[in-house]
Amino acid sequence: MAGSNSLTISDVLVRMDHDGRFCLNDLHRASGGNPSHRPGHWLRSQQAHDLIAEMGDAQICAGPPVVTVNDGINNGTFVVKELVYAYAMWISPKFHLQVIRAYDTLVTDGDPLATLPPEQRALVALMIDQAETKKRLAVTEDKVARIEAKQQAFEEGSKFFTIIGYVVWKGLPSVSASEAAALGKRATRLSKEQCILVDRVRDPRFGVVGSYHESILEAVFAEFLEGL
Repeated sequence: MAGSNSLTISDVLVRMDHDGRFCLNDLHRASGGNPSHRPGHWLRSQQAHDLIAEMGDAQICAGPPVVTVNDGINNGTFVVKELVYAYAMWISPKFHLQVIRAYDTLVTDGDPLATLPPEQRALVALMIDQAETKKRLAVTEDKVARIEAKQQAFEEGSKFFTIIGYVVWKGLPSVSASEAAALGKRATRLSKEQCILVDRVRDPRFGVVGSYHESILEAVFAEFLEGL
C-alpha cells in the first residue's frame, strides 16, 4: 500500500495508501510513541470531529478523509494530509514542524518547480514546452531542408558525397583518415560560406560523417591536389 514516494520522519517510514493517505500509527511512532498521543485519542477529540466534519461539508477530498485498515498486513488508520498536519500539531509544535518539513521534502524532491507559486510554475512549464516545440520544429525544418537540397541536386544532375565516396567516385588518389578529416572541415567551412547544406550520413568505419555537394568537393579537392 506504500506509494511511489515515501514520507520519512525521524527515520520512521510513514506508509501511504493507494489514495495518498498517510498512516497515523506510523506518525505516532515517529513522534516518540507516547501512549497519550495515540491516534485513537486524537480521533475521539472534539477538534478531530469538527475538522473531519468540516472537510466533508467543504468536499475537500474526493474519498473519505479517514480509513481504517485491518487486513493483517497494512493495519492502521490512514488520513489525508490536512489531518496529518492537525494530528502533528495536537502532539506538539516541534513535531508539527517536523511533519511540515518532511512533507515539503516529499513533494519537492525531484521537482525544482514545486516550490514556485502556481502561476510561475505554469509559466515556466509553458516556456519549457515552447522551447521543446521549437527544438522539434528546427529538427523537422532541417530534415526538410536536406530533402529539398538533395531533390535540387538530383534535378540539377549533381550529387552529395562523403570525402571517401568522392575519392572513389572520381578515382582520385586515396586519402588517409587524418586527410579526410581535414578535407571534411574545409568542405564544411566552404559550404557554410556559400550557404550550401551539409548532409550527415553514417559510415560503418567512421560513424556519422559529412556528405557534401559535388561543387564543394570539386573546389576542396582541387586545392588539395594542387598541394600534393
